[in-house]
Amino acid sequence: MVMEPKLYEAAMEGDIAGLQECMNPEDVQLTANNNTVLHVAVQFDKGSTRVKEILAKMGSSLLCMVNSDGDTPLHIAAGEGRRDAVKDLIDCAKKECNELESGVKVITKMLRKTNKDGDTALHMSIRSVSKNRHVVVKMLTEEDPESSNSANNAEETPLYLAVERQSHFMRKVHCDIVSEIVTTCTLSDYGGPEGRTALHAAVFAQCSYCPKNLCKWKPELTKKADINGWTPLHYAAGIGYTWLFKELFNLDKSVACLRTTDEDGSNTALHIATRQGHKHIMKEILSSNPDCWEMANGRGQNILHIAIEYEQRKIVKFILGKPWRTNLINKKDHDGNTPIHLFATSNNSRLLDLTTLKDIVDLMAINKENMTPLDLVTQSDQYERLLVRAALSARISTSRSKRRRPLHSNLHATGIDHNFYRLGVLRNQVADPKFFLQGTHKTHGFHHSAAGKCWF
Repeated sequence: MVMEPKLYEAAMEGDIAGLQECMNPEDVQLTANNNTVLHVAVQFDKGSTRVKEILAKMGSSLLCMVNSDGDTPLHIAAGEGRRDAVKDLIDCAKKECNELESGVKVITKMLRKTNKDGDTALHMSIRSVSKNRHVVVKMLTEEDPESSNSANNAEETPLYLAVERQSHFMRKVHCDIVSEIVTTCTLSDYGGPEGRTALHAAVFAQCSYCPKNLCKWKPELTKKADINGWTPLHYAAGIGYTWLFKELFNLDKSVACLRTTDEDGSNTALHIATRQGHKHIMKEILSSNPDCWEMANGRGQNILHIAIEYEQRKIVKFILGKPWRTNLINKKDHDGNTPIHLFATSNNSRLLDLTTLKDIVDLMAINKENMTPLDLVTQSDQYERLLVRAALSARISTSRSKRRRPLHSNLHATGIDHNFYRLGVLRNQVADPKFFLQGTHKTHGFHHSAAGKCWF
């Protein structure tokens, strides 16, 4: 039966006289969304004080009745943060000592009832924006600790949800909720979407308190990976917040050697930090795991490969300043490419200064396509433009000075290997002063040299 306006208003205003006049135990009236008078009452401040009176008149069957969204009155009261209504609903349900046909008590059924989104009342209370949400969470978890094990349709457990929903404005409240759950619900589940855990959520929320609290509760969380094989430490390395990374790293430093299993290929935290350009994270890892630099990812790439591929110039400089650089610079990946092959095809000509590496670089290394770094340069999109520029430079230079020495003789005079110069010019390093040898000058806004006289 459709709810009369007078009954709706009485429930909303907490008008006990109006409720007593309009309520009929044999005739349950419903709103357009299938809300009962109890659903309506708990939504509003005044109405939520009349829970006991409504149940005394209408009976306990209203406790577990659901509306069109699958919500019980407890769902709504918890979501609105009506702590008095929540308490009254729990007290009334506990008085119903008789078990249902399923053998489950009314209080247990009410607390574990899920709506269309798979949310329990505990989920709803954690999502609440009410200042009373912590109190409501405490009441629900103390009454039924096992309700924290329920994951909703989005695979969110209450603990995961509590950690995930932290913000700078409500961080303390949600940290208190997390603490309440792990203290009261010792067997609580901690899962989230795509195999993530509450510790993953703590990293995403950039919380300084929850990681320590969660790991004290469940130390194994540091090694729990999501469906892509990413542990919380992998994500912390990618985000780049040093304090957050240190917090996790100090809890279990062995995690630094764990690999991801995603399509990008078996990366460690060091590989991820390298790709993102987080030098401070790299230093932190290498200080405790000095041999981590030896590890290659699923594509066979070492950290120098990765730094060059992602054009992380500061990281390249950092790596080349290490004594083990010679063990990386000529190492081949699964395609047979050395870091210099990747440099030859990159768009950033300032990643490397090859003149400082000429004693350790193998420019004639061949990849699986039988190509050297020099071969790759000549196939790049910039090759023709650079040749035109070199030819133009040579023409202008020749017209101004007929007596200029050929550039290749200058190269030999300065001791710079011809192949190094060739690669440097073609990688657009002609703008680097180290490659400007004798006779360089400017014309029409261009730097000109006798590059055209160098035999390619």
